[in-house]
Amino acid sequence: MLLHALDTGDGDGGATVLAAAGLDAEVTVHVDSALSFTGGADRAALTAQYESDRARRQDPDQLRRSRPFCSAADAEVEARAAARFDPATNASISCDGDIDLVPRRGDILVHAEPSAWVSDDDKRRFADAGARVRGIRSAAHTVWYSHFDEFTASVPEMFGQYP
Repeated sequence: MLLHALDTGDGDGGATVLAAAGLDAEVTVHVDSALSFTGGADRAALTAQYESDRARRQDPDQLRRSRPFCSAADAEVEARAAARFDPATNASISCDGDIDLVPRRGDILVHAEPSAWVSDDDKRRFADAGARVRGIRSAAHTVWYSHFDEFTASVPEMFGQYP
């Protein structure tokens, strides 16, 4: 089974780019990501904002202070990922038209409870389309850092049954 795992990861753009590319997988796993957003953003302003976010996320010590649930190793990995992030690519998607991700029957939505990214309307829309909607209570946006065991257990399709 081919799976996509889509995640915004604090603006890393992976989900946005994969979703806009329209890649076809048997199942897409949306992980606390923006499922609809308004396009038409100012490219220069958005690129500058993403560049500023990227710069802040490259400091592992700052990441640990802002995300106390992250291990030192997780903060190092996130800092390295931020160094490779391309603000212009992510901004280009948000400068196009409005986007509403259309789930397919069998897709999976894993979201933090509460979520700043996934609205109640998004949850209903996904469930009505036949997607499986799974929440993780008290999780931060980066659910795999804050609640790794719960996250892996929520997606046995990717990780198998969690012991």
